[in-house]
Amino acid sequence: MRHIIGISIGGTKTAICYATLGDNNEVLEVVKKQTPTLPFDPDTNMKNIYKAIDEYPQDFDFISVIAGSPMDADNGLILAPSNLRGWHDYPIVNLLKERYKVDSTLLNDADASALAEYIYGVGKGSRNFVYLTVGTGFGAGLILNGQLYSGGCFNAGEIGHLRGSETANGPTRNEKKGSFESLVSGGGMGDYANAFIKDHPNSLLNKYEKISARDVFTEARNGDEFALFIVNQCATKLGEALSIILDLLNPDVVAIGGIYPRGLDLLEKTVLKVAEENSLPINFHHAKILPSELEEKIDDYSSLMGIFKNK
Repeated sequence: MRHIIGISIGGTKTAICYATLGDNNEVLEVVKKQTPTLPFDPDTNMKNIYKAIDEYPQDFDFISVIAGSPMDADNGLILAPSNLRGWHDYPIVNLLKERYKVDSTLLNDADASALAEYIYGVGKGSRNFVYLTVGTGFGAGLILNGQLYSGGCFNAGEIGHLRGSETANGPTRNEKKGSFESLVSGGGMGDYANAFIKDHPNSLLNKYEKISARDVFTEARNGDEFALFIVNQCATKLGEALSIILDLLNPDVVAIGGIYPRGLDLLEKTVLKVAEENSLPINFHHAKILPSELEEKIDDYSSLMGIFKNK
């Protein structure tokens, strides 16, 4: 049995977990605290992280940190990703090592989610596995030939930045109009709805001050025409992105997480239909395409995945 600290630094909140793992690395218990993320003030953010860690039992022997790319994971540096603009070459691993005198690692959050689902979820037992996260953004974590593949500068799997159609309708995200992420993400769906709702005065979505993906799903289930249109656009683009993954990597299993399991009744049929139409039949029928099994546990489990980084 061992105890480790997992730190997940997101754009709006930072989660700090204290986890108990069994002899076979099974997760026995996770206790979590959250603090707001300060995107332009990493030093104050670190003070809040220290405060949370110091309130836990001090018997942990490892600290795992996950954050968005770009990063220099080998040297433990966060390199000012889009949601952490003030974190320039921030040496988070060295700071934690110096304070707590235990081994610490940094890992890309999409890679961490892939490892979590591969070890504890639907990817278990597969050799080539892809985890697609449909959250605030849209990205992929890759397990190829049984090994985590992070790329030359820890930025592999950025499927959301590929352009599905240069003339695609929808908002521009990450300065790239028509990228998959502009519609295949919770943020993209919300942005799309908020930008175009004025042209749909009869939509039930007009009752929301700021529309989220959750609101779009709710009103789609209520039969709202515009909400159903947005859902269909998202599902179609997700299916197209999935077909690229299938033909490029020929995975055994693809797990889709984030908002996908919550909108499975609205998304799955179209996603699979479009993926089948746009990929090689042998690749589509070989792959198991499943919603994430970990679902709400994925955030907690992924923050702990630094322990498997070099295995």
